[in-house]
This record gives sequence, C-alpha cells and structure tokens, in this order.
Amino acid sequence: MIAEYNAGSASVEQLFEQLLDFIRRMSDEEQRAVREGLDEEELAIFDLLTRPEPKLTNAQEVEVKAIARRLLAKLKREKLILDWRLKENAKADVRQTIREEFDELPEV
Repeated sequence: MIAEYNAGSASVEQLFEQLLDFIRRMSDEEQRAVREGLDEEELAIFDLLTRPEPKLTNAQEVEVKAIARRLLAKLKREKLILDWRLKENAKADVRQTIREEFDELPEV
C-alpha cells in the first residue's frame, strides 16, 4: 500500500480506504498485538506471563514485553531445533532458558 502511494499510483484517499479495510479485516487479537507492539507469538508469551494476574504498572509491562521478545528470539535462535520435543536434553535446555528469563521478571 505504501509503495503504491510512494510511487504515485494511489492517492491519499485510496491509501486511507485501503488502511481502513486492512484494519477491519484484522482480528481482535491481531489488533491487540499491534496496540501492544508485539507480534502474535510475543503476545502469547506476554499473555502467559500476565493473565489473569498480576496487575502491572506501565514500566513493568514494558519490562515484561522486552522479556517476552528476548525469550522468543533466544528460543528460536538457539533452542528450538528440529524435533526438540523428542529429545530430553533439548526439552531440558528449553525449560532452563525459560526459567532463566523468568528470573528477570519484575517483582509482582
């Protein structure tokens, strides 16, 4: 959409209508992920850490979001190897990585 606008093939009005249509098609969870500044996987981790409790301050929420991002990136980059669920060592390594990141969570 933006490329079309930058190329001059779409007017501001057309771009605005395309953006409204895009927002209408997004699910509630996709919209919430955008509002929270997280992708869907990061939002899932964030929800696991914060729902239904505890109630967080804005600063704590920012910290938990950073931990969710860091944890997911670390797991994808280093731990979630092919068939990791079938290997006890790999599962233990994933659990340990999660525990280490959880130690960084704010005290609530």
